[in-house]
Formats: sequence, C-alpha cells, structure tokens
Amino acid sequence: MGVFVGWLFAIDEKEPAARIRNCEENPCEAGAVIEPGAVCWSGWLGERSGDWFERVPGHFLPSSARAREAAMERLRGLDPVPMVRPHARHLVSDVPGCLGLLRSEPRFRLAFEPALLFEPVMFAAAEDHLERMFGALALAAEVVVISDVQMAEQDGDAWCVPVAFGSGLLPREVVVRLTRKAAAEGARLFARSQAEAEALRAILS
Repeated sequence: MGVFVGWLFAIDEKEPAARIRNCEENPCEAGAVIEPGAVCWSGWLGERSGDWFERVPGHFLPSSARAREAAMERLRGLDPVPMVRPHARHLVSDVPGCLGLLRSEPRFRLAFEPALLFEPVMFAAAEDHLERMFGALALAAEVVVISDVQMAEQDGDAWCVPVAFGSGLLPREVVVRLTRKAAAEGARLFARSQAEAEALRAILS
C-alpha cells in the first residue's frame, strides 16, 4: 500500500465512487510504493518540500524523456493502472503531455486538476488557459478535480500552492462556468476534501 495523504471526494452525490485514494509517492523513485488504481503523480525530478517542487528540466531533453518513460512503464505494470495526476512541475505537466499520455496506452487514466497545471506566469491569461485545459481534458480524464491556487515565493522562485476553490487566484466565474459545462457533458467531478466537495456541490447546483 502506497503512502497517501487522504482521498479525493466526489462532488456529485450520485457518483458511484464516493472517494478515491490519493497516493503521494514519486514513481521516479526506485523505492516508491504505488497503489494500483489510486490517484498518483506522474513523477518529478529533483527536490520536493511540501507543495514546492523543483522544476523538471526541459521535457524534450533525453534525461526527462527517459525518466518519464521509466515512470510510465512502472505504472503500466500495475493492475488497475493508477490515475495519473499531472502537475506543472512534473513529468506530465501540460495539455499536450496529458493527451500524449492517454494516446500512448489505452489503459492510462487521468485525474485532471486544472489548478495544478498553473505556473505563476500563466495568471495574466488565466481564462484562456482554463478554456484550453477544460476543452481538451475535462471529458478525456477519468475525473476532474476542482481546486484553486495561491502563489508562494522564496529565494526568487515563485510557485503555485493548491488551496480550496474560491480562496485562490483563479477566476471563480470562469471555473464555475467551465465546471458546470463539463458536468453537463458527463465529467466526473471530485474535490480535495469532503468539506470542499460539499461547498462545491452548493456552488454548482
């Protein structure tokens, strides 16, 4: 059983899977224990401290490509395959990377959390980024996780910190509109805690 910090909770009360295990281990590490069927990261290179991750070197560099393929090969060997949760500083970090992952192996599934794909430089065009993310991934993903982000900064490095929806920097009305549209088209909506799921249920109803 892998290390996990909790669960993802369904926003729709009629959702058959009321909650999903959320694994925090790094599939790039040899000693990591990844639980089959859980939500897990795609993996990262370098250091981690809480919500801060060292940036992955250029994704087209041979070292990053090799690390990504090794992590995905490891996940392919699990049954059921975990749901990969992309992150802006991980090996699967953006819309093209997510779509490439889904094309590479029919068994791969995606836990799409739009807030986690943001870097601070993206906030100036946050609505455009959200439109593109939801349009490409909301229905392709196994689940859509609704949250928000704040910014943190230390030693000249700014990064995004996940927070409860409505308490961060994402444009609330845009996220609500896109989430309602995704739900109407069949997306499965989840939140990072039971309290957030209940709050989002009220907002989206």
